Amino acid sequence: IMYGQQLSIKYAVTSESTLDATEISIELASRIGSGSFKGEFAERFDSTKMKPEEVYHLSIEVALIGSNVLVPSTNDFEEIDAFWSEVNNDGREKSRLYAENKDNADLNILTPIRFTLGETSNHIDALDANEAVTIVEKVRELSKTRQAVLFTNARLAQVDDNLDKFYDGRDRNIYHRWLEKEKEV
Repeated sequence: IMYGQQLSIKYAVTSESTLDATEISIELASRIGSGSFKGEFAERFDSTKMKPEEVYHLSIEVALIGSNVLVPSTNDFEEIDAFWSEVNNDGREKSRLYAENKDNADLNILTPIRFTLGETSNHIDALDANEAVTIVEKVRELSKTRQAVLFTNARLAQVDDNLDKFYDGRDRNIYHRWLEKEKEV
C-alpha cells in the first residue's frame, strides 16, 4: 500500500469546428501552474471574438484523495490552477509533519492512495511465463480498481461534507424518505 495524496486533473477542450491538438497541448502544458491563457489562444474561448461554431469550450474533471482541500466545482482554468497550488502546499506540509513525527501513530496523516503487489509472480517457481503475465495483469487491474474506489470514496466524503454545510444541522435524510416510499410501491 502506498501512502500520500494524489491529484488527477483532466482538461478537455471541445469545439464544433476543427481543433488543433498540438496547439492545445502546448498551451495547456505551458500555462498549468503559471496562470491563465494568453493572446490568441485565450481568444479562442471568447464567444464575442469567435464564431459560435469555432469557440473552444473547456471542461475540467478533478479527483483528489489524501487531502482535505475543497475541490472547486468549476471549469475556470485560473481557479483550478490556484487549487492545484494549494493541494501541492498541503502535500508538502503533510510530508513535513509526517517526517518530523513518523513514530507517532496519531500524526500518521497520510492516506492510502494505491495498492500494488509489484512483480511478485516472478518469485514463484511453479509458474510458467504465461501464468506470471496473467497474475501481473490481474494485480494491475486490482490496483486500478482500488485507486478508483479511493477516488470515489474521497468524492463521496466531499459531497457528504458539502451536504453537512448546506443543511447546517437540519435533517438531510431526504433520500432515505424517498427510498422508503419507493419500496412501498
